[in-house]
This record gives sequence, structure tokens and C-alpha cells, in this order.
Amino acid sequence: MPTTQAQPATPPRISFTSAGAVRRRPPVNQSPADALAALAAEYAPYDTHEAFGEGFVAHQRGEYRNPYDGRTDGRGQVAAQAWDRGLECAARYSRLGHEADAPAVPPRHPAPNLDRLADALIAGDVGAALRALVA
Repeated sequence: MPTTQAQPATPPRISFTSAGAVRRRPPVNQSPADALAALAAEYAPYDTHEAFGEGFVAHQRGEYRNPYDGRTDGRGQVAAQAWDRGLECAARYSRLGHEADAPAVPPRHPAPNLDRLADALIAGDVGAALRALVA
């Protein structure tokens, strides 16, 4: 008698970034606000930085040049990465079909934690960097 095997559950829809990080694709039927919150959360902790929102708005305006590009100080480099991630978040959000009603992305947490983190990493103070992450 043939044995029947249970079919495995359908895995969640995921994609991989160039860095190998896993990103979950938001469901199509999500509200625009929920879709935006889910996308922005994938960019933590950069979504807390003011430059993240600037990059998001820049995409809506069709501006693709990062104003922080080429900065060599720690804060400038963090801001450049946050700006790039905000731009990418806006591009992904627009591909979901929500571009017309896209709001500016408000930070979920105060941004000074990233500034303290950058300062601590530049100074080589690992303890202060960890405190900045959990504060």
C-alpha cells in the first residue's frame, strides 16, 4: 500500500538582497500605512535617521544623487547609508503601487542613537556603541 506524505507548508515569500539579507515581501492587500511601516522596519536602525526620510522624499521627487556621498566623517557616512536606504525603501514602496499616496517617512525612534553609535565606533569604544544600540 503506498504511503502518503504530507505536503510541506508553503514557505513565506522572501527575497534576498545583494548582501544576503532576507527581506519578507509584504502582502499585496496591506494598507499603504502598514506596507510602509513594514518596509521601513526592514531598514532598522537606519530608518530612525533623518537622512532616511530625506532619501525617501528624494525618490518621490526624482532626485537620485546622495547629498552625503563622499563624506569621510563617521556621521556623514552613516547619513549617506541612511539616505541610500531611504531611497531604496521608497523605490520598493512605489513598486507596491502606493507611490501616489506616499507620505514622508517619520522616524520610529529618535535619531541621536545613531549619532552616539557613530561617535563611539569612531572612538573605538565598544561599550558605548552597545549602549547606543539599546538606548
